[in-house]
Amino acid sequence: MIPWRFLIFAGVLALILYLHFYLAHRQWRRLKGRPSLEIDVTYVRMEDCLPQSFRLKVKEWLQLPAVTVTGTERTILKGHERIRATGPMAIGDRHESDAIWVVDGDFSCGSGCEFFREIYTRGSARIGHGSRLQSLAADGNAVLEDGVTAARWLDSTGEMILGTDCRVGARVTSRTAVRLGMGGRVLSVFAPRVSTPGSNGSPSSQDLPPSGDLVEIPPPDESSTAEQALLDAGVDPKKVVRMSADSWYYAGDLTPSRPLRVGAKLIVKGRCHLPPRSAVLHDLKADGSLHIGRGGFCEGNLVAGEDIYLAPDCRFAAVVHAFGSLLVSEGTRGAGKEAPVVAYAGDGIWVENNVVVCGKLASPGGVMVVDAAGAEDWRKRKKIQTSRLLRV
Repeated sequence: MIPWRFLIFAGVLALILYLHFYLAHRQWRRLKGRPSLEIDVTYVRMEDCLPQSFRLKVKEWLQLPAVTVTGTERTILKGHERIRATGPMAIGDRHESDAIWVVDGDFSCGSGCEFFREIYTRGSARIGHGSRLQSLAADGNAVLEDGVTAARWLDSTGEMILGTDCRVGARVTSRTAVRLGMGGRVLSVFAPRVSTPGSNGSPSSQDLPPSGDLVEIPPPDESSTAEQALLDAGVDPKKVVRMSADSWYYAGDLTPSRPLRVGAKLIVKGRCHLPPRSAVLHDLKADGSLHIGRGGFCEGNLVAGEDIYLAPDCRFAAVVHAFGSLLVSEGTRGAGKEAPVVAYAGDGIWVENNVVVCGKLASPGGVMVVDAAGAEDWRKRKKIQTSRLLRV
């Protein structure tokens, strides 16, 4: 016979346990197979999600009654917001506006203008020298002349051109191309083609560099590494440890004296500084800094616990992720075979001239376009020995 005290104890314990799941059970009974209202299962985050959302809101606002109509311009009030819907518009110098502009055609303004709310043009846009704006969405091309500042995002269906010393506080997106000016700074930029001054043409699929004098590190399940060749290249074979059928682990700093051809995934427990013309065919992760010498070819993802340095004329085709900062040197090209590439750094991305990336550059510390002197300053601060990384 079970004591009644035990039954009471078991019942109280079961009740306490059920209370942990009471809210979930109540919601489940309410839904009865219907999709949850709190979760939008059709939501997809896109690079241009904010400007696209703004365009949808504009369509709704234009259905509201106008408070004034003057020629081709209508003024609509929505709460405390004033919306100016007009035809093609050209504004002179030093104009100030706190209205939302909706332009059915091309839009342009002179120098020194200030727009404290968003601008949407169904044509192309040109923002004059030294102007300040909140955000801009253009269904055509967009040109920001030198010294323009945008507090938030910029978006265009056509080509986006940013002049010298432009500043953007959030994302820059285009469905065609973005050209960044020297001295410019943005938080993030995404387009089928992102370029800096001096670049010509688009990146194409690159062939692997000739193996020639490259020291081979093949996949573990294909063949053993050539110990003598590794020793001659300054790599300790005893530190090369097999992790799986397609990956190696290197226990220490990897700073070979001869270019490597890495045919497997590689994790480096330390720094990884590869000489010019090295080929990385799979993912490479370094706990410390990661340097790819001039003309390096990288097909896999590159990840570093500290800074990443891509020397001139490098090629990358996947994700580059630096927990520190990143320098993308002159002549570098980033293009994926099937998907856009991504370069991300926690402490800022420095990009030299003549760089083309088919995809995205982003950093909380900003993406900055620098000249040769700015790149050299970055290398000096990081104490990078350029002699062995630039010599081909």
